Amino acid sequence: MSVWYTNGMKKWLAVLCAVLLAVTLAGCEKEIKQDEEFEYYTNGGIVFGVFDIDVWLLGSKGAAAYQEMLVELESINTDTNLNIDTPLRYLNEEAAVGEAVEVGVHAYTLMQLSIQYHEKTGGAFNIAMQTFSEMWRVDSASTQYFYRNVGLEDFALPSFQEVAAALQALQDAAAPDAPFGVEAFQQNDKYYFKKLGQGVKIDFGAIAKGYAVEVCMDIALAHGITSAYIGIANHNKIYGQFHNPDTREKIDFLCAVTHPRTMGIRGNPFYKANLFTVPLRGEVSIIASGDYERFYYYEMQEEEFLPVCHIINPFTGMPIGISFDNVLNTYVYDADAVISAVIFDPSANTAEAFSTAATVYSFEDAKSLLIENRIKSAVMTENHIAFIGISEADLYMPDSLMYSMFISYESNVEFIPL
Repeated sequence: MSVWYTNGMKKWLAVLCAVLLAVTLAGCEKEIKQDEEFEYYTNGGIVFGVFDIDVWLLGSKGAAAYQEMLVELESINTDTNLNIDTPLRYLNEEAAVGEAVEVGVHAYTLMQLSIQYHEKTGGAFNIAMQTFSEMWRVDSASTQYFYRNVGLEDFALPSFQEVAAALQALQDAAAPDAPFGVEAFQQNDKYYFKKLGQGVKIDFGAIAKGYAVEVCMDIALAHGITSAYIGIANHNKIYGQFHNPDTREKIDFLCAVTHPRTMGIRGNPFYKANLFTVPLRGEVSIIASGDYERFYYYEMQEEEFLPVCHIINPFTGMPIGISFDNVLNTYVYDADAVISAVIFDPSANTAEAFSTAATVYSFEDAKSLLIENRIKSAVMTENHIAFIGISEADLYMPDSLMYSMFISYESNVEFIPL
């Protein structure tokens, strides 16, 4: 069977929560000039080996804050990256069941956060999906391999029985205080993980970037920064208002959300239609998850393709939107599945965890989850959009063809107050 991969890097990101500034986000440094009230320190580059970082910091200590961010980001990378030699990779690939593996403070903190969000989302947020990502070949190593065109190859999807057996093994390893089958504990001021079952593998990819953004913003605020934008692989956070150097005004940041079917190979790679734009101020994280990142089409039979994405449903062990039809004895795709969830929340950790969790559930259950937890958000399927905690008056909709995708939903748009 043939496959067609796409990568989740910035160039293919379908729901682009880009903060629209009055000047272009640049990758080069800009020193603070005379009028500090309207002069941002800007910088950018690559972190975690593959992800873009962009920062805009207003304050005399912007350069010092950015350098401190880079140091902390490298520490997070050392604690969590599965593509280099790290303790977490050793835990997954080599450690014996019951073996205590020393990990860094960031890994330990992420484990505690993950347990909290696992409970808050009813189990939909689950970091123990690495085994299933590898089975379906949507883990970061597999998709990077194919994206670099080292060699496409034919392969068979995992059988329903294989998926079910792996899911049962994970459930057997889980414990009340270790829902991911990994025990985390402290001893003599050190941090340790211990696998509780064979085949258990964890991956902090569903929360690490949001966590990194949160850490960076904490550093910025500790340096007295009064207005900031921090973006890592389109995991964004703003603070304050934007101080426009051209108009000398303090204005709201604008977050433009692009429709997930107008970028990448699921749409026209040369066309990008904004679905809606939201003005933001204060402390707000903007993070989206969906089926448009790191996915491929698997040819089930001639001219019939199954879209396989990187987010795994922890209740089924299958990529979101996919289920197994026992009558047809084959995998099928649900055309009414959630394709994207965009979260607006003060905490980047909360935004990332709930954006992933919402895509796991059905449209109605995703709405219930977000309403119950009072999460400001937009969740969508191919044919419906629900704005939660966002009114129609909150949307910035200029008269432009760029917003034609919003009009295409016609009456299938609902606004739900919190």
